[in-house]
Amino acid sequence: MSRLARILVLAALALWTAAACAARPLVLLRSDITEAFFRGNGGQYELVLSPWREFFARQHLAVREMHAAELASLNQAGVLILPSTVALSDEERAAIRARLAAGWSVLGTWALGVRDGQGQWSGYGLIEELFGASVQAQVSGAEEHFLLPFGETPITSRLTAGKRIYLLPTPEPLLRVRTTNGAARYGDWMRETSSPRALLPGIAFDERDGARRAYLGFIETS
Repeated sequence: MSRLARILVLAALALWTAAACAARPLVLLRSDITEAFFRGNGGQYELVLSPWREFFARQHLAVREMHAAELASLNQAGVLILPSTVALSDEERAAIRARLAAGWSVLGTWALGVRDGQGQWSGYGLIEELFGASVQAQVSGAEEHFLLPFGETPITSRLTAGKRIYLLPTPEPLLRVRTTNGAARYGDWMRETSSPRALLPGIAFDERDGARRAYLGFIETS
């Protein structure tokens, strides 16, 4: 059941975001800089991309994998997916901003943009810029690995409030954010709220200028 719930979360996020751009391009951003960063730190970038490929195949939705420099070739506004694009160059950031300024919707995950084109730490500013979500804390303990939906939001309407959705423990921490529009938080089996910042969301969403934005604070391997 937890696998089904995770699929429903992805489906709700992707389709809610895509609804703003019906019949328009779905684009999965591929970053060579992020791939090099993963490889240099013992990770596998393909493990981040493959869940999205499998998800869209199951949903019978066409998705294009493109580099940032190729985005300008698309004339229609679409949906841009940023799958844990940890390291981004100035050029990649500019290309992303240009698409959003052109009315694209965006869905991003985990620590996107926290490192620059050289792999150096640059902070969580891009997450706040794109999604209006300010990262406040990391969750690295094994006990708080349940995602708990808040109930009736645009991206959790198919899930019961407080339903436990198990996230696999990974070396990468879960990220808690402060945002106006939260959709779910992290918690333990008892849904305890006594720990500091326990009620801060792990999923955020926003609507701007007719486009939709959604953020997941965990990596795809969860």
